[in-house]
Amino acid sequence: MATFCVLVMMYAEEEREVLHIMLETHQEKQKALGLLVLRDDILEISADQVFQDLLQEGISKGQSAGIVMEVGMHRATQCINAAKAGYEVHCVEPSPNSFQRVEKDVAKSSADLQQRIHLYQVAAGSTSEEVVPFLVSPQGKGVQEEGHDLWAMAEQQLHNDTSLQVIQVPTMRLDDIVLPNLQAYILKVDTHGFEPTVFSGLTESLEQHKVQYVLTEFWPRGIDLSAGKPNECIGVEMLEDFLLSNYTLYALPVLADPGAPRGWQSLAAYRPLYDLQEYCEWYFQLEYAFPSNHYRMGYWSNILAVAPGATLPSPRTKTGKALAEANL
Repeated sequence: MATFCVLVMMYAEEEREVLHIMLETHQEKQKALGLLVLRDDILEISADQVFQDLLQEGISKGQSAGIVMEVGMHRATQCINAAKAGYEVHCVEPSPNSFQRVEKDVAKSSADLQQRIHLYQVAAGSTSEEVVPFLVSPQGKGVQEEGHDLWAMAEQQLHNDTSLQVIQVPTMRLDDIVLPNLQAYILKVDTHGFEPTVFSGLTESLEQHKVQYVLTEFWPRGIDLSAGKPNECIGVEMLEDFLLSNYTLYALPVLADPGAPRGWQSLAAYRPLYDLQEYCEWYFQLEYAFPSNHYRMGYWSNILAVAPGATLPSPRTKTGKALAEANL
């Protein structure tokens, strides 16, 4: 598949249609051989839709469904929606500014909802009870000390900026939230490239299948930037850990910032799904296929990881029905 992607980059626009057919034929052949490690059965469903659909599907299970968790929040909207649906919700946000915004959102909710929402100003990681420094600007913007310019995809040297205030944020393993609550129904993670760090503290829960559905952003360029390892596709290890724990992986739609070059969507249907390394590298190849002097954020998607034995008894939503059909 990597060879085909390179060919698409080299050919003129009028010749791409022929190569698209070659790509499609190759991908269908892989499906027939049963070599997929990722599925795309719910490819047309957005991550937000999947989250809302799963909330609705789990209502029929009542409290037995488990808690709902969100890690990485700009606002408390999805935490509040989960609480409105009747779930106990655990919401994690390390950034001081974002956490204050989330607290204000929750404070506007009813007393009943507030009782079901548990907020944590912690940095999810491999250990608990340590600290990581966050730098807060006079405007209130909080970033980790190893700050990154996500638009330019470059590290920012912020530790010498005297205008920034240092706030020590405690770390916490997500296992320490999941295991005492016996089970999590949904875990949603969106941390702009720090996802591998987040999941490093969830190993016990994943091995024991204590989280039924995990919805996480997969942004190869951002993950490599956060780790200081450009172009290495280290996010592959994160996906491999799910497979080693026997989770089924579903690839959701390819995404990009509105500033991305035009035409990239023409290759979105041809992601290689049979090899995690090639799947990750495909996102880099897309940048080469549609070069830009100003756009460096790259491309990403979301991954839905489903635990073995996770079922939706009477699927009613688009996501529920798609998952049921995929398991036939």
